[in-house]
Amino acid sequence: MYRVKINRKFWFTSVLSFLFTSFFLPAALAFDTWNPVTGPVSNPTGTRQWVGMSSSSDGTRLAASAFEEVWLSADSGLTWTVSNPSNGNYRQIASSSDGSKLLLASSNSTKLERSTNFGASWVTLTNTVTQSWHKVASSADGQVLAAAGLHGTTLYFSTNSGAGWTSTGVNANWNAIAISDNGATIVAVAGDRAIYVSTDSGATWSNRDSARNWSDVSISNDGTKMIAAVGEGQIYKSIDSGTTWTVLANSPSRKYIPVACSSDCSTILAGTNWQGVYYSSDSGESWYSSLPFPVPDGAPATAQIGWVNDVAVSDDGSKAFASPYGQRLYLSAKAAPPAPTIGAVSATGATTASVSFTAPATNGGSAITSYTATSSPGGITGSILQSGSGTINVTGLTPSTSYTFTVKATNSIGTSSASSASASITTNVGAPAFTLSSSTESKTVNTAITGYTITSTGGAIASYAISPAAPTGLTFNTTTGLLTGTPTAVASATAYTITATNATSSTAQTFTLTVTAVPVVADPEATRRANEQREWGDLSSVLPLINELLKEMEESSMSTSTPKKKSSTVKAKPNTSEVKKSEQEKAKVKNQAKAKKNKKKYEKK
Repeated sequence: MYRVKINRKFWFTSVLSFLFTSFFLPAALAFDTWNPVTGPVSNPTGTRQWVGMSSSSDGTRLAASAFEEVWLSADSGLTWTVSNPSNGNYRQIASSSDGSKLLLASSNSTKLERSTNFGASWVTLTNTVTQSWHKVASSADGQVLAAAGLHGTTLYFSTNSGAGWTSTGVNANWNAIAISDNGATIVAVAGDRAIYVSTDSGATWSNRDSARNWSDVSISNDGTKMIAAVGEGQIYKSIDSGTTWTVLANSPSRKYIPVACSSDCSTILAGTNWQGVYYSSDSGESWYSSLPFPVPDGAPATAQIGWVNDVAVSDDGSKAFASPYGQRLYLSAKAAPPAPTIGAVSATGATTASVSFTAPATNGGSAITSYTATSSPGGITGSILQSGSGTINVTGLTPSTSYTFTVKATNSIGTSSASSASASITTNVGAPAFTLSSSTESKTVNTAITGYTITSTGGAIASYAISPAAPTGLTFNTTTGLLTGTPTAVASATAYTITATNATSSTAQTFTLTVTAVPVVADPEATRRANEQREWGDLSSVLPLINELLKEMEESSMSTSTPKKKSSTVKAKPNTSEVKKSEQEKAKVKNQAKAKKNKKKYEKK
């Protein structure tokens, strides 16, 4: 076990730093805890002079190179076997995306070694130049390769899986090489202030930066993003295939050695010289470390990953690996977040409830993206998309039902266990709804009404009301909603609003009631007389003529019955025209009276 001795004059600073890290920095995420691996059966706890570390894209296949030997794992570092290349004094190792093709640098044999069967066997590449090889890189399919030595050596590349090699003609003190998945973009950094980039599989090269002492570089799968570390400085990033570089302002200034990033460089891992392993899960916006800085003398041994020569990270950023010189291999992994803490719950309606929760202290190394509340009974869920504490609204519950709830948190790795169950709440009653068996009725005054019956089709109804008030003689029951009784006053059609109410809401129906007067029953004899009176009533206009006619007839009768003396004169004859006229008038009057009488009889029929 390696420990750092700190001068007493730094002790106070160390303690303050430790306290600051523990209590003021964001809570631990992932890669804060690094665990030593269990080595091969022959050496389960042994240490090695580790130099290189490579990983398949999913983090399952691992290869670690040390001066003494090469270790291989097919289960993300849980178990290891020893591979036996022929040369020894190994340096960096590179892997294809599936881990089947490996390229190994050696400073002893002056030749590169190649495996195409997950390290089961190795072939020495005799067609390479004779030099001490230190740095290697591979495309995803193992077709495009790059290799370089130290101390002003030339950078070489191959586009045919190592069958032939081409010199770039660029000499430098190379510290690292990285290749995009398709092999088109290659980037190489040197300790003597150089970043060389090729975007045509090594055919042409450009120096993109000559101002810094670069220690390592990593590249996104598509080759557009690059992450580079300065030996005693900060972390830099390019988002245009290495054309321009900007410092990640929040990256701490440390003694960086290796750097690695996930497929899109959103997760960044950087090893240091006895200053811990730093990482970012948000493309370099925020940074965390396995150790406070400066490293306190009493830091846990598992956190004191010393001189980290190489690091690797899976494409999804969930698994990380480190190979510190002279120590055991270490691994760390992001995980599903811990369970959140349940808070207060309340019914917000007949079918809804609100569930509050507090976010867990850590997120498992990957930002929490959502929380889900689940009801019991029913398993009805509601979710909210956020990383921190909050309140979830759950819908689709059953009215007037008791529920408890649990909450889970989810990140890119998985879902947490459930929180403890909440206190029990009961949802509100459902909204009231009802129908009337009849909506209108007409009754004679002083006659009992039939009324209506009520059928409830919603939540339980607490009470009823009527508007306007029930008429005189009728009673409205606020419990049943029924209108009963006998109206005692005539009233025109009146619409009554029947309203049902419960704790949730109200609803209404309309009932229209008409109260009519008692009909009058007529006497038959009186009716007959009235009819006759009506029939003869229309002759009043001709009675004077009838009376005059009768008078003339009476006078005429008297004149003919009394004898008169004969006159000596000849008696004058009556004027025939006047007599005739009088008779016509009398006949006319009689006919008019007769016609009116007949008309009345006809109308009566």
